[in-house]
Amino acid sequence: MQTISVELPDALIADFDRVCLENNKIRQSVLQELMTRYLEDIEDAAIAEYVLSLDEPTIPIEKLRTELGLEN
Repeated sequence: MQTISVELPDALIADFDRVCLENNKIRQSVLQELMTRYLEDIEDAAIAEYVLSLDEPTIPIEKLRTELGLEN
C-alpha cells in the first residue's frame, strides 16, 4: 500500500471530517471508498460514451421494462 499527500481547501476538509464523524469512519476508509467509487464512475462513463458512439438504435426504458416483465 502506498501513501499519497494532497492539499485541499479548509472548507472541503471540514466537510470531509463532518462526513467521517457522522458515519463513524476514519478518513482513510472514507477516502478509499470515495476514490473507488469515483474511478468506477469514470470507467462507467467511458463505457457509456463508447456504446453511444456506436449509434445503434435504443429502446425506451419503459418498453424494456415491459418486455422483461418488470412493470410494477
